[in-house]
Amino acid sequence: GEVTEEEVWEFSYPILDGVVPAEAPEHWSAQQREAVRQAVIQERARVHPEEVAEPETALGRDIKNKLGAPTAMVEEIMRQEGGEMLRKLKRPRKPH
Repeated sequence: GEVTEEEVWEFSYPILDGVVPAEAPEHWSAQQREAVRQAVIQERARVHPEEVAEPETALGRDIKNKLGAPTAMVEEIMRQEGGEMLRKLKRPRKPH
């Protein structure tokens, strides 16, 4: 809420927090806009996205690419569905 907004800004966006003017964006000068623009660039450089493992199978990688789903979710779906498919397979009968 409003009580934690300042703390969130300080923790999450320390560079940007120091340059964002108090007034509404439509009242910012060209220099203020440029300072905010540069701060955003610095914040993006500061925060690096985590590298995550790719799904183990080609089908899993295809699903991840199409849906943008997290790898852990794709892997769990593949395990569940793969297990279900294996259970449905009929085992060969032993010859008499």
